[in-house]
Amino acid sequence: MKTIFDFRAFLNFLGRNKLYTAINIFGFSISLMFVILLVTYTRQEYAVDQFHSNKERIFRLCDETDACFAPLIGRDLKARYPEIETYVRLFETDEVATTGERHLKAKILLSDPDFFRMFSFRLAEGDTAQVLRSKNGALLSESFARNLFPEGDYLDKTVTIKGESVPVTGILRPFGNSQFVTPDVMLSFEEWAPLVYGWDGVLKRGYASASFPLYLMLKPHADLSAKMPDMLSHLKTYYWPYKDDHARELTIIPLTEVYLSNPLYASEQIRIGSKTLINTFFSVAMLILLFAVINYINLSTAQSESRAREMAVRRLLGCSRKALFTRLIVESVLLCILSLLIALLLAGIAEPIFNRILQTHISVSNLFSASNLGIGVVAIILLGLLTGVIPASVITRARPIDVVRGSFRHKTKMVYNKILIGFQYLITIVLLGCTLTMSRQIDMMLHADLGFDTANKLYLSIQNMNGYQASGLKNRLLQIAGVENISRVRGVPMFANNNSSGVWHNKPIHLEIFEGDSTYVGLMGFRKIQDNRNFAQNAIWLNRTAMRELELPDNASYCEYLKSPIAGVIYDFLYQDLTHPPSPASSNHCLKKNGAGPSSSN
Repeated sequence: MKTIFDFRAFLNFLGRNKLYTAINIFGFSISLMFVILLVTYTRQEYAVDQFHSNKERIFRLCDETDACFAPLIGRDLKARYPEIETYVRLFETDEVATTGERHLKAKILLSDPDFFRMFSFRLAEGDTAQVLRSKNGALLSESFARNLFPEGDYLDKTVTIKGESVPVTGILRPFGNSQFVTPDVMLSFEEWAPLVYGWDGVLKRGYASASFPLYLMLKPHADLSAKMPDMLSHLKTYYWPYKDDHARELTIIPLTEVYLSNPLYASEQIRIGSKTLINTFFSVAMLILLFAVINYINLSTAQSESRAREMAVRRLLGCSRKALFTRLIVESVLLCILSLLIALLLAGIAEPIFNRILQTHISVSNLFSASNLGIGVVAIILLGLLTGVIPASVITRARPIDVVRGSFRHKTKMVYNKILIGFQYLITIVLLGCTLTMSRQIDMMLHADLGFDTANKLYLSIQNMNGYQASGLKNRLLQIAGVENISRVRGVPMFANNNSSGVWHNKPIHLEIFEGDSTYVGLMGFRKIQDNRNFAQNAIWLNRTAMRELELPDNASYCEYLKSPIAGVIYDFLYQDLTHPPSPASSNHCLKKNGAGPSSSN
């Protein structure tokens, strides 16, 4: 045992080869730092919403392209299918929260009171059993409450939203590793939906607007999958998207799978991740680890001659090959442990930069739990075995006579180093090819023709502004040097969310509506195909896809479907990502004049 664990000779060897020691340990530590950050990120992404106690019973209702439904659908399904225990509807919007002289823009989330019964979110202050049950109650996030009430003592203070004074009845803890983004303010869906949605009939005529995510919680041990065909048939009898053939599929996605499901289900308050991206990062981490192991082995075998002399002498003094092999493996494990400790320190330092680049919130400190430490011990032992087994085999297999002659070094370099270095070259060539491909893809995305001009444009989202106020603001902004033009708009291509669906000549029609004043088309740089010089207030611009789907000739001056004169025709432009080109189902566009709302400036 003393022979195996006496490391004075090893420490002397490291001291005599300081450059080798520094390169080996520091290079291995840098590689492990990236592995730690990427694996932590991957693990966190796959653990989204895994902490909910009812996670096995919660599902999101979806169709093939969307996951939003009318506000009364949840009530209808619960009454028809006994497997459903409860449901939660959501709606998100931006409003201004006011108290005294403070006016703060707030991310508002409307929800049913069973939100805290369904999900395992907690309040820092307040009672989850009582909140969201009336109009007279608002939940604030901890950070928003501090900004709104710097003096503290948040409960029972009053905040004004949409002209309504609402007492604060609870303080939200951060939602943590969830698909749901912690809102600034939470309000009752039933009480506030008509007010913030801007339509009194949103609940009274609760089947007209399909804008609300719907989550279902099943009773324990219940299975709703067998009822999905019946549910689809039922919705086709009265719910317009299915009745008019705009939607044809219906499914329920488990809560723990929603985050990595269809990216179209994302919104400002609901995050959606990319399984492809996560798996890519994990593959990169494993590739970095593989390169680190190969580099470690190469450096170790490069120094094998000097270690072989020492081991040859020990062999002559009676030490067994097995004991020497074990000694070298233990030394490798110790170097891996030292490299890991340095890597953890470097990962902690690099964590803010990593979070900023990937727009995430990983924490390396979360790795220091009992279970993670156990996994880490096993992993580092395996890593030590992996990095040490080849050098140990090479060194302990050397015959003293080969060491004396110098043929041992020649044989080692001819066999192991060439194989490992050749493998590294192969992987490097593949990675260079991938890098060139990705750089071209990124260049294409940065310079893709979107169909409109994005240079020197600012978009100001301003809520609750009447026409007189908007005109006054426009005049003030035009007095600023450098402001060339301003357009009052409701909807721009970067934030499209006003889809109008209907039926025309027995086929479904989807039009994305962008409303703006007479300067909108010119300011956004939409390229005109035809200008009819129609200055009527309700005149519209149609893109080529809309003209084709509405079966209008190129020189048409009136759109019967929209009951509006046509101001002109423009080229197709994109309002979704580059994977969604203009198509009849999702990229038809219509521009209306004289809309009110936010402003876009040039």
